[in-house]
Amino acid sequence: MSQMRKDIFTDRWVIVEEGEGLQPTDFHFKKFARNTDFCPFCESNEAATPPEVFAIRNRGSSPNGPGWSVRVVPNSRPRLRIEGQLERRAEALHDLMNGVGAHEIIVETSRHDRSLHELEIEEISDVIRAYIARIVDLEGDQRVRYVLIFKNHGEGAGAHTISHSISQLVALPVTPRAVKSKLMIARDYFALKERCIILRRAPTRVEGTKATDHRECRFCRVCSVCVTLSL
Repeated sequence: MSQMRKDIFTDRWVIVEEGEGLQPTDFHFKKFARNTDFCPFCESNEAATPPEVFAIRNRGSSPNGPGWSVRVVPNSRPRLRIEGQLERRAEALHDLMNGVGAHEIIVETSRHDRSLHELEIEEISDVIRAYIARIVDLEGDQRVRYVLIFKNHGEGAGAHTISHSISQLVALPVTPRAVKSKLMIARDYFALKERCIILRRAPTRVEGTKATDHRECRFCRVCSVCVTLSL
């Protein structure tokens, strides 16, 4: 199992993977090209992944079989695992805990020849529904403090080994320092001013002749204008 260790100089938690560290050869990347060989994330190859934890499926299709549009599976090489207890402890100057949490793969489409930006609006909507469903489910685990969803794209992000369109989810037993700082600032502002800093800063944007007040934006957490404010 991996460990989470606190860097005493930056006050940040770091995931330390078990096993051997990186070698110099690990940083030599091949030019990205969509791989047409066997892919464990393609439809009909469900047996090549761990059992799914969530899927958006056609009516009548069976779990872990064909007939899905979005599928979520545990990462086969997880940085954090759902099993076990945190067992937070101290060793000399350092605080550490077991690498307990979750690390999942969101397969955004059953088609190998499509990227996220090439999907139809309804298909992208299904991907976001999968995000929400997994966040809501993991919120019920008292060990989880924060859920991060991210997507690597291109060689520089380390996505050169997987050509199928996927996102990743990591459920952490701690709140990242940057997020915690924003929350504390918002709390202190509210205590001083008795009003919400996020709503105060939310801009009003003009679309054509219609003004959109983003203080009432139902999609503020994903809106390109408001996304930096929702943290």
